[in-house]
Amino acid sequence: MSWLRIDDGFEDHPKVDALSDAAHRLWLRAACWCKKPSNEHTLGFVPRAQLRLIGKRSGTQAQLEKLAQELVDATAGGIFELGLWEPVEDGWRFHDWANYQPEADEERIKKKRSDAGRKGAAARWGAKSGANGKDDGTAHGKDDSKPMAPHRLPMAKNAPDPDPVPEVVSASGILPSEIQTRATKVLENPHDGEWEQPSKWPEVQLIATAWSMPFGIRELKLRNHPGTDSDLRAILAALADGYEPQALAELGPKAKASGFFAKMDRPGPACFTPAVLRRLFAEDREPDSYVVDAEGRLVQ
Repeated sequence: MSWLRIDDGFEDHPKVDALSDAAHRLWLRAACWCKKPSNEHTLGFVPRAQLRLIGKRSGTQAQLEKLAQELVDATAGGIFELGLWEPVEDGWRFHDWANYQPEADEERIKKKRSDAGRKGAAARWGAKSGANGKDDGTAHGKDDSKPMAPHRLPMAKNAPDPDPVPEVVSASGILPSEIQTRATKVLENPHDGEWEQPSKWPEVQLIATAWSMPFGIRELKLRNHPGTDSDLRAILAALADGYEPQALAELGPKAKASGFFAKMDRPGPACFTPAVLRRLFAEDREPDSYVVDAEGRLVQ
């Protein structure tokens, strides 16, 4: 039996709040269908040809496709760039499926890393034991002009030895920062959080406090598994995207003065999605342009 992961704040999310009951049911039925062991290889893809079967034949093909379009258009009035579903060839795909249902992707990523590590090792040792049996440093592509790989956190005692990870360089040719690399690693392999303990990283604690205190959250208790902690996942995703920790922390007071956050029932770190971050960084209004009433609520 497989399990479907749904964030406990799902029903309060602006994308979901405006959905019709029929679209809500279609989303849930499709999510359960994608999580069946026989369908996990789809990684959140909903085939157009299977839509009536997935929807329990609760409508015609045209009616169900109209509901699918409602899920595509669920951007909360343009606050978010993408809806709950994304249109793709021959169907639709769940937005951010791998972030919430990572099991299938974990195995795929682990295999990919393991294969890359074996190939790299074979290339190095094959070149090192060449015709003359000597290693002059150039056989395996040594190049002192390249930046060194980012330093990695020491692993906890008795932690399992990970598969070799190939060096990843950004599109600009610059190696990612240490915190960016660590955040990406935990997001790609959520179970690594058990020994990496991202909740204790100073950068994560700084951002968690800055994104919580303005909304009256005094003691945010982060877990170490981004698959089960939406607050931690949002913070790690921001760091993995390359934002500086201090710049992210400065968004806390700015978010407090945002009309978007003022409308939310339970604002907090999980609400700082990539689209919201871009919106806040591009926001020209100053916090002083908002008025706070006697009860601490924001009034435009």
